[in-house]
Amino acid sequence: MYSDLKIAKLPPKLPERGILTKAGVRGYPGLDDAQALLLEVLLHPPVDLGEKILDLTAQNGAVALYLPEHQVTLTERSRAALEVLERQFADDPRVQVQAALPLETTGEFDTVLAVLPADKGNEAVREYLQAAFERTRKGGLCLIAGDKDKGFERYFKWFKAAFGEGEILERHKGMRVAGFIKENSEAQLEAAKTHQYTFEGLHITSLPGVFSASKIDEASQLLLSHLPSPAGKRVLDIGAGAGVLGLKCAQLGANVTLLEEDLAAVRSIEKNAQQAHLNVQALHSDVGSALPVKPDPTKAEFDLVLMNPPFHVGSDVILEVAEEFIRVAYQQVRHMGEVWVVANQFLPYEALMQRYGKVQLVVKNKSYKVLKGIRERI
Repeated sequence: MYSDLKIAKLPPKLPERGILTKAGVRGYPGLDDAQALLLEVLLHPPVDLGEKILDLTAQNGAVALYLPEHQVTLTERSRAALEVLERQFADDPRVQVQAALPLETTGEFDTVLAVLPADKGNEAVREYLQAAFERTRKGGLCLIAGDKDKGFERYFKWFKAAFGEGEILERHKGMRVAGFIKENSEAQLEAAKTHQYTFEGLHITSLPGVFSASKIDEASQLLLSHLPSPAGKRVLDIGAGAGVLGLKCAQLGANVTLLEEDLAAVRSIEKNAQQAHLNVQALHSDVGSALPVKPDPTKAEFDLVLMNPPFHVGSDVILEVAEEFIRVAYQQVRHMGEVWVVANQFLPYEALMQRYGKVQLVVKNKSYKVLKGIRERI
C-alpha cells in the first residue's frame, strides 16, 4: 500500500539506524543523495554542533536519528514526509516536528541544516537562505547540501555572501555539502518573490516552489478546455497546486475540496480563494490522507474528481504516487461519478482506471492526453 512505512535503504558509508520512509518522500526507497552526504558530514562535523539543531528540510528525519544527543527541530512542507516524521518520533521528547514553510519557523539554533530545493526554483532557495540566516545564532553553524548540476555553486555564493565565512566540506559525484559560520546578525538578503498571473478572471498567486507558479500549465489548461460545466456538483481536486483547476470550478458554481501535499501550495490556494471571494476547502494531504480513510462506497460524496498527477518526487520518477491518486479518486467519487485525468502521453494510466469502469480518451495533443473514467464498479 502507498501509505505503508518501510525501512530506508542506506548507502554503505552510513550505519544502519532503522530509518522509516514511504512513497512520496524525497529519496524513496532510500535517502536523497544530498541528504545522505550531509549525514556523512554530521557524523564527523567540522565544529561543535551545539545543543539545538534545526533541520529545515527534514525529509524522513534521518538527521535526528544520527544525532541522538541533541535537541532537534524537524520542519517540513511535504505532508508525505510529515506522515513519516510523526510516526518516527511520536515517543521521542527531544525531537519536535513542525509542518511549516521555512520562514514560518521561529527560535535561535546552534546549527541549521538545509538540503536546497533546487528543483523548486531559485525563489524557493532564497526562502531557505533567509530562514537559515535568521534562525542561526551569531557564531553558529549552517550546513547546506545540494547538486552541483542544479545550481549549487551559485547558491553557495549566496550563502557565503550572507554568512561570511564558508567552505565546501564534502564532495561525492555531483553532490556537495558546504558549511558557514554566522559572523554577524545583519545581512542584505534579497527577498524571495511570489509569482502572479491571471487566468480567465482568476488572479493566481503562487508562493515560492509551487508547481507551475508563473502561468497555468499546458496540461491543466487542456483539461479545463474540455471539461463540461461543473456547476452544482461536488468536486474534488487532487494535487491542486496553486488551485487553478478547483478554483475555476468553484467560480462556475461547484462545491470544491482541494488536496495538496505541499504546504506552500495550500497557503497559495487559501490566498487565491480569499482574493476571489470563493468558499472552498483546502487540505494539506498526502494524496487522500486528509479525507475519510474508507468511506462507505455507496455513500461517496463527490460527483467529479480532477487531477494532474505528479510522477516525480524531486528528480526521481515515482509512479506509486500517481497510482495512489487514481485509487483515491475512485474511492471518493460516487457510483457513476466521473474521474478526469490529464497526463503525459506515455504514462499508462488507462489500465489503472479500467479497474473501476470505462475509460474514454477525451483529447490528446503532442504532449498530453485527457482521460475520463466512470466509476461503474464499487
